[in-house]
Amino acid sequence: KRKFIYLENWRTSFMYSQDPIKKIEALFVMLEEKGVLVIPKEEYERFIRFLNLKPTFVEQVTDEELVTKIVERYIQYEHFYKLK
Repeated sequence: KRKFIYLENWRTSFMYSQDPIKKIEALFVMLEEKGVLVIPKEEYERFIRFLNLKPTFVEQVTDEELVTKIVERYIQYEHFYKLK
């Protein structure tokens, strides 16, 4: 059974951030704390580039859709870079 993920005020803070990279890193930490996804810190920078998260996309999707997209992209990322 999937659990609903609520990202609190992350979406708004990302959309208006002067430093979106830091906000995405904070999202990765939040997802790890919620038991959704563990991304090694040494992979953050490269995965952020791979993820290519745009404010317009973040604005248009639900929290659950956003989290699902990140998880799907991370699976692709692991395969692409042969991390598993």
